[in-house]
Amino acid sequence: MGQDQGRARRSHERARAAAVAVLSTLIGVAVPATAQTTLTGNWSGNYSYSIQVGACQNKTFTSNGSVTFTLLQVGHAIQGRADFSDFLIFSGNCSPAKGEVTSVIVGTFDGANLALAFPNDSSITQFSGHASGDSISAQISDAIGGTGSLTASRAPANPASVDATGTWSGNYNFTDRCANGHTLSYSGAVTLGLTQSGSQAAGVASLANVPLYDQNCNKIATLNMTMSVAGAVSGGTFSGGVVDPSGSFEFPITATIDSGAMSGMVSGSNQTSTTGSFTLTRATTQRPAADFAGSYEGTYSETDNEAPFCNNIGSLKFSGPASVSIVQAGNSLSGVLILQDELTVTSNGFGGCLVIDAPDAVLPLYGTLSGNTMTATVPLSSGIAASFTVTFDSTTIRGSLTDAFGDLATFTATPGPRHRAVRPSS
Repeated sequence: MGQDQGRARRSHERARAAAVAVLSTLIGVAVPATAQTTLTGNWSGNYSYSIQVGACQNKTFTSNGSVTFTLLQVGHAIQGRADFSDFLIFSGNCSPAKGEVTSVIVGTFDGANLALAFPNDSSITQFSGHASGDSISAQISDAIGGTGSLTASRAPANPASVDATGTWSGNYNFTDRCANGHTLSYSGAVTLGLTQSGSQAAGVASLANVPLYDQNCNKIATLNMTMSVAGAVSGGTFSGGVVDPSGSFEFPITATIDSGAMSGMVSGSNQTSTTGSFTLTRATTQRPAADFAGSYEGTYSETDNEAPFCNNIGSLKFSGPASVSIVQAGNSLSGVLILQDELTVTSNGFGGCLVIDAPDAVLPLYGTLSGNTMTATVPLSSGIAASFTVTFDSTTIRGSLTDAFGDLATFTATPGPRHRAVRPSS
């Protein structure tokens, strides 16, 4: 579960050397979260974790600290962010530091059983347990032998004195700080669509002019991002988080709501050390449309062209389960596509390749809906942007993800429950 802090938002990496172009069809059932107890909102609690490291003369390292979650439930799927204090941070030696670490978190909840994980996490950290009412209890495990436990309760809030439901628009001004101390400031238009139920609120934020950059804050490209939002309203204050559920970007927000105006701040620990402010005015108090929001499950088969990278493998074929989680506010969609049972290739040292298991691929799925079609730009490795087009109807998602490399995968799916967050490497 140990991680490095200060990760810059950068090109999204698949678990293979080659960028992948995907032609997909996902068929599933969108399950409304209102049919069961929802975990949407803010949570706080404590965790403990220990790991015995053979390379450090079998020394056992432990950490105990506080944890906060902001979770958004859509159907059976969970998106959100986690903030751990006193987290073990290994830097290639046997003297790990402890510090505050945040991460996007994804998973599933079937009304009783909860499974959470960090997306695209090399340690394959798993949180498996139960949730009921206002409490969460989970066991922690990872692929490097760490174990632990976690308990959390829904964060208390005063009764809401305002209703944030509606569509808001305005501008933001943010600054990100990279690990080398360099900063990158940016600003643009922002639209926020929220639906509030009691004190819990969730929706979608669309930000223009968001930079994609490397670990030294050198800008690669500029994107329009659509991200999931969740939190709680206490009195006239909304507190929560904004996340790209594939893991590239997350930050906490606090906003004051006064009738038709909202002013907010971004401050506190987050992966990109983002700080800033935003001001919004309410365009409408109507609940944003969410016709296609929900969780979808199915299967896929994929064929990747490995010929440019391997002299002994022309194409690599594999298949497995696929799932999609979509949050919608009007024409804005924010979601994640998870491909399980992935394979990849690694060099055999002689110009050829070996096929190995890969962790589940957790890919961003966001964009603007026009009719029943969504288009998106998905960042891949080396600054390459892939084009995502997805078509919705009442039970089916059909889409394509293409890039300049000419790889191709086809997806067919049937409805089916999904009970785990991500699959560890074997």
